[in-house]
Amino acid sequence: MKQLAQLIRRVIYTFLELLDRVFSVEIPKVIILCYHGIGKSGWQYDVSFENFTKQIDLLLTVRKPIQLADLYSYLNGNKDILYPSFVITFDDGYKSVMLAREYLNSKMITPCLFLISHVENVSRDELGTESPFLTPNNIKELIGDGWEIGSHGAMHPDFNKITSNEALFEINESKKKLEKSTNSEVKYFAFPRGRYSNSILEKVKMSGYRLGLTMDDSLITTLTNPLKVPRIGIDNSHQLIEFKGTFTPSVIKLRKFLKKYNLNNIYG
Repeated sequence: MKQLAQLIRRVIYTFLELLDRVFSVEIPKVIILCYHGIGKSGWQYDVSFENFTKQIDLLLTVRKPIQLADLYSYLNGNKDILYPSFVITFDDGYKSVMLAREYLNSKMITPCLFLISHVENVSRDELGTESPFLTPNNIKELIGDGWEIGSHGAMHPDFNKITSNEALFEINESKKKLEKSTNSEVKYFAFPRGRYSNSILEKVKMSGYRLGLTMDDSLITTLTNPLKVPRIGIDNSHQLIEFKGTFTPSVIKLRKFLKKYNLNNIYG
């Protein structure tokens, strides 16, 4: 049943992507893709190196890579984005992303790595994987390559299930610890599971973050709230034939509609 549902998704995504091209629908100026791990562990959020490189190679035929720093300047009116662009992000901070390091360097792509600051206390049940985390030396090497560092919370909880004080700890203390351990300013926060509230947004702002990254389904424009920047999640169910469709306007609107009516899990 799950495979059938995903097949239907591929057909729909491919059709909508073609429809947008036929009717010359304006494509988003910039998109942000959210990955987790690289590999073939069988975990939903591990994308094989082969599929990952094919996806990025396809992206590079139609878009140019930028960093979150460029997007921040764009949203604040200090810089224009003159060509279709993309940002790559990795959540959680798994060691497997090192498998993509050489490839990304060769393509001059410098992602943002959203790290969990208190990995020693994180719940593996919450994450859904036993994948090892990056070592401090790994992180140092990636920073040396130009990768940006953001926070993904202290212990990656469900923000819908924690208290206000717990949320403040996740947001504020993770920033402090990551800045100390990486010797880098942490300017961006990615909401675990993409969940947030107005109170959470206010805490992110008060803690000094410049951008908040969500998993919302909307287009990035100059009017986008810097604390509610949408990303597109990619996992191992996305085959190349449908990949390009994941960031076309009609598909983004479809995902938003499905989430609004709690139908976003119909594809498995």
